[in-house]
Amino acid sequence: MSQPIWTPSSERIQHANMTAFMRYVSERWNEPIADYDSLYTWSIKSLHNFWVSIWQFCGVIAETQGEVILENPSDMEKARFFPQARLNYAENLLQGNDEEIAIVFWGEDKEKCTLTFAELRSQVAQFTSSLRNAGIQTGDRVAGVLPNTPEAIIAMLACASIGAVWSSCSPEFGIQGILDRFQQITPKVLICSSGYYY
Repeated sequence: MSQPIWTPSSERIQHANMTAFMRYVSERWNEPIADYDSLYTWSIKSLHNFWVSIWQFCGVIAETQGEVILENPSDMEKARFFPQARLNYAENLLQGNDEEIAIVFWGEDKEKCTLTFAELRSQVAQFTSSLRNAGIQTGDRVAGVLPNTPEAIIAMLACASIGAVWSSCSPEFGIQGILDRFQQITPKVLICSSGYYY
């Protein structure tokens, strides 16, 4: 196949986050970034500046970024980005205007729902409170046997907000698959759905 299935309009390209990021890099580092290929080439040649740009452009919220941007840059297996950073993943993901849509869900049973950022933050806060009441603390493991639904995202974000470790699998894994996965982490709390559509 020689032709792409879909090509974005010039207007869509102009308003894309990637285009905004390329403009940001061009201005911030005085680099002639005109297209994806030039951004890709620059990102490899200027690892430090690329990752600083990602952090700043994305508006990462953190207690600290730290001084080290990339540790072990020549060893892909041992490379660590921002190893001194202290941040909360959930805090970063839950940023958004109250009325802005955070989640659009359409289940296999044809159920549809959307959650705004205000609704998502409220549900995450409620579930975080329940986890804390169950004794969950930083480093504890929480497991979920859940389909891919908003509730799974809410549970993951609640765990992240506390600093707990989240692991999940779909109900169709079956009993042995679920046991094989969760026995390795010995979760303190197990969350299960009552069924699923397949």
